[in-house]
Amino acid sequence: MMQRKAWLLAGASLFVAGPAWAQDANDAAGSTSPPEIVVTGANKFGQDLDRAAVAATSVDAEQLDAYRITSVQDVAVRVPSLVYNNPSNFAQAFIRGLGSNFSLGGLESAVATYVDGVYLQRQNGAAIDLVDLSGVQVLKGPQGTLYGRNATGGVILIETADPTDRLEGSVMGEYGRFDSYRVQGVLNLPVSQTIAVRFSGQLKGNGDFSNNYYDSSIKRGRSRSYYGRAKVRFSPTTNFDATYMLEYMEQTSTSFSQRETLPSPYCQVCFLFGIDAPGSDDFYDNSQTDGPGVKDDVKFWAHTLTLDYASDDFTVSSVTGYRRQSTPLSDDQEFMPPDFFRSHVREHGPNFYHDTYIRTDFDGPLNVLAGGSYMDEDNTQDVGFTGLAFGDLDVRNRNEISVKSISFYGEASYDITPEVRVSAGARWNQDTKKIHVTNNDGARIALGLPEEAADFSVRARFRSLTPRLVLSYDGDAGYYYASYNRGERSGGFGSPIIAPGAAVDPETLDNFEIGAKNSFMNGLLTTSLALFYGSYKDIQVQVVDSQTGSVLLQNAAKGEVKGVEFEATLKPAGGLILSGGVTYLGNKFNSFPDANVFSPFPSYPGDADYPADAPPCGSAGAPASACGGLDGSQKLDLSGKVLPRSPKFAGFVAANYETPVFADWSLRADAIARFTTKYEFTAGAGGLLRNDIQHGYTKVDGSLALASDGGTEVGVYAQNIFGAKFLQFAQTASFGAFQVRPMPPTYGVRVKQSF
Repeated sequence: MMQRKAWLLAGASLFVAGPAWAQDANDAAGSTSPPEIVVTGANKFGQDLDRAAVAATSVDAEQLDAYRITSVQDVAVRVPSLVYNNPSNFAQAFIRGLGSNFSLGGLESAVATYVDGVYLQRQNGAAIDLVDLSGVQVLKGPQGTLYGRNATGGVILIETADPTDRLEGSVMGEYGRFDSYRVQGVLNLPVSQTIAVRFSGQLKGNGDFSNNYYDSSIKRGRSRSYYGRAKVRFSPTTNFDATYMLEYMEQTSTSFSQRETLPSPYCQVCFLFGIDAPGSDDFYDNSQTDGPGVKDDVKFWAHTLTLDYASDDFTVSSVTGYRRQSTPLSDDQEFMPPDFFRSHVREHGPNFYHDTYIRTDFDGPLNVLAGGSYMDEDNTQDVGFTGLAFGDLDVRNRNEISVKSISFYGEASYDITPEVRVSAGARWNQDTKKIHVTNNDGARIALGLPEEAADFSVRARFRSLTPRLVLSYDGDAGYYYASYNRGERSGGFGSPIIAPGAAVDPETLDNFEIGAKNSFMNGLLTTSLALFYGSYKDIQVQVVDSQTGSVLLQNAAKGEVKGVEFEATLKPAGGLILSGGVTYLGNKFNSFPDANVFSPFPSYPGDADYPADAPPCGSAGAPASACGGLDGSQKLDLSGKVLPRSPKFAGFVAANYETPVFADWSLRADAIARFTTKYEFTAGAGGLLRNDIQHGYTKVDGSLALASDGGTEVGVYAQNIFGAKFLQFAQTASFGAFQVRPMPPTYGVRVKQSF
C-alpha cells in the first residue's frame, strides 16, 4: 500500500509539471547547450545563503574532500555550533544546544536532516556516509516555516551531485591504521542531449581498534559499509528538469567501544558478582566480554524523484521520496563480563515523503512562496531481552507505530525599497501518531507489568502553527537582517514503550535573531555574524525508568537559548585560504525544579534521605537502601543549570594552501582544528556523580597531497593528529555509568585518479 502511494504521488507530480514540459518541448530540439535551470529542491530560499536571512554554513565538495569529511557526523568539524555524536548509529545532532539523544519511531530529533529535499524521519541510521556530493548546508536556529516540524535546532541539507552533460569520473582509494580503507568511484555519462546518468559507489571499513580490559584476546571496533547510488537526469527543455535517484546503503558495525567507568558498588554488576571495575590503563579499552558487545546494522533502499520547472516569473519544485530501512541493534546494557542484561531491537518499515512548492520571481516588489508536504511512516520495533537477569524467560515486546503528517506553508516578501525587504510566513502542521503495543507473558513477568499491558494502543494528534517574520537590508555594505522564528519538535511516544501512558507534548522555541553578512577587500574577506535569543518551552527531557530500564519522556522544563556566532574566510594572494569560526552559548534551564536524574543507586551520603551517620554502600553495616538494586531515581533542581550539548565556546580554524611545485604538478596542504569547552551529555550530567560530561578538547586533522593537471593525486592524511581524548556519548544508567569512545587517531595514504 505504501509503495502504491509513492508512485501515485510521483505520477501526480509529473502531471503538475506535464503542461510546462509540453509547452517548451520544441525549444529543446537540436539543442546542445546544458540546461539553464537551477535545481532548488534542497534550498527553498531561492537565493545564495550569503543573501538569505538565516545563519548558515555551507560546506562545498572541495571542502568536504579537503577536510576528509566522510559522514554527516564529520561536518561538525567545520560548523562551530554543531555538536554531532553517533553512539550506536544514533545520529545525535545538536545545533545551538538543541537536539535529541535516542529517539526511535514515534518521536523525532529536534534537528532535521534532508537528502536532496527528502526528510529523514528516523534518528537511527541518519548519520549516513557522504559520497559524491555537491555540498552540505547547515541552517542554524528554528526553521519551522520552510522546513517543518522537528527543525527546532536547525536543518542539515545534504545535496548529492547531479548528472552533468560531460563524460567524467574518478576512482579513489585509501588505506590506513587499523586496516581502515575507503574505495570510491564516480562515473558520469551523458546518454543524449537531454539525458545524463551518474553512478556513485563506496566501500568503507576498518578493523578492530579496542582491546578488552578483562580479556586481551577479545577485540572490538570492526565495521564496514557499502553504498551505491544511481541518478538519472532528464532535461528536455531549458525550463524543465526531472531527476530520479536510487540509493542503497548497508552498514555493519561493532565500532562502539563502550566501557563502565564506575567502581563497585556504583557499578552494580561489579557489586553483585564481585568483579573489579575496569581501571584506566588505556582510554580506548572496552569492558564487554559477552557476545558481540554493541552490534548495529543499518540497511536501506531509497527512491527520490525531483521535478523542477522554472520560468522568468516563477519556479515550481516537487520532491517525492520513498525509503525502506531496517536497523537491528544488539546492546549489552551493563557493559561488563557477565551476560546479565542484553537488549535486542529491530526497527524496520517504510517511509514516504512528498513536498511541492512554488516560488515567484516577479519584477515587482511582492513575491511569494507557497507549498505543502505530506509524510506517511510505518515503523515496527521488535524488542527482546536476554541474560541472567531474566533466567529462562522469553521476554519480547513489539511496538507498531504509524505517523502521518500534513502541512501547508507560505511566505510573502515585499521590497519597501530596493534595499529593504520585509517577509512574513507561517506553516500549519498536523501530526497523527498511533502506536500498538504487545508484551508477551515473559515481558509482563520480568518487567512487572499489569495485565492491561499485554495488548494496548495509544493515539495522539498534534497541530501547530509556526510563524516567521524578517526585516532585511541588502546593500553595497553587506546584508543585514532581524528575524523572529518559531520552531517546534512534535510530540509523540518515547518508543519502545511497554506500558500504557500519555504521549509527550511538543516542545517549542521562539527565536529572535539579528545577523550581518559582509564582504571586504573586493571579496578577499567574507564574514558572517549572528546574535540570537530564544525562549524554550515544554522541553522534552528523557528519563530512565528505574524499574524497567526503559526511556521515558516528560515535558519538564523551560529554558533559554542565547549566543553569538561568527565565521570568516580570508583569501590572500599565493594560493592560501584561511578560515575560522567561533560560537558562544549561554543556554540554561530557567525552571526545572524536580528533574528526574538517574544514578545507579537510590541514596548515598549527601542525599537528604540518607542518614548522616550511616556508612556508605559496600561497607560493613551499610543499610540495604544504600545500594538498592535498579531504583536510582533522584529529584534534583536543575533550574539555572546548563542545557545538554551546550559548550560555552566552540570553534574551528583551518588553512588550505596550494602551490605549483614542478611541471604540471602542484602541492596541496589542508589542516583544520576543532575545539570545544566542556559540555554535558544529559540533563543533570548524571546527578551528583557528574559522570556524563565531555571535557574540553582540541582535535586536529590534516592532509598533504601532490596533484597533477591530468587528474592524478597522491597523498597522506591524519585524523586527530595529537590524540585528543573525547567521547561519543556518556550516560549514567541502571547498572552504573558508561562511556562510548571513538576510533583512536588514524593516518593513511590516498590515491585518486579523475578524468
